[in-house]
Amino acid sequence: MKRIILTITILILIFGSCTNNNKSELGIVSRNKKNENKTVEKKAELNTEIIKEYILQKWISKTIEYNDKSLTFYSFKEPKIKASDEFLIEFKENGELDLRNTTKSYECANGIPYLDKATWEFQKGLYKPETNDYHLTNNLILHIKGGKLAENRFEFKREYKIKSISENKIELIQVHSILEKFITDGNNFYTE
Repeated sequence: MKRIILTITILILIFGSCTNNNKSELGIVSRNKKNENKTVEKKAELNTEIIKEYILQKWISKTIEYNDKSLTFYSFKEPKIKASDEFLIEFKENGELDLRNTTKSYECANGIPYLDKATWEFQKGLYKPETNDYHLTNNLILHIKGGKLAENRFEFKREYKIKSISENKIELIQVHSILEKFITDGNNFYTE
């Protein structure tokens, strides 16, 4: 019995010391809006080719959290954006999302955000029998699996509407949830 109490006390001391700061989120990027140019304003002008032209590059964002209903990405090319302590996100032509954390060091490993798997695609619309394919809509589907070390794991697949897009900034708003999985114990997780 003493051994169990001693083990529990040691675990509380180890894990408790790392998670007491309650702030495991990364800071928000500062932004100067004067430099936004080539912004697509009218919805009629927006199509998948224009979106691809803008989106296929490196972006900077605060950490992507499970409960985020809107996402904002800032261009990596923007000189006024600080890229340290943020996530570097690259939308690739093959539908993969390359996500890297740029934080150089942490006080402790608990709460470090990580992403295992991430993909993106355009939401499919109406079926076109003449091409045996689907018409693509301007909405994006993001499928992301990740979590925070020793705190939680998550996986979501969500449809996002493009609120605004330019060569310097993309704003996405969630319109539909396709898949939602979240667990807080960090040990047991579903199998695929």
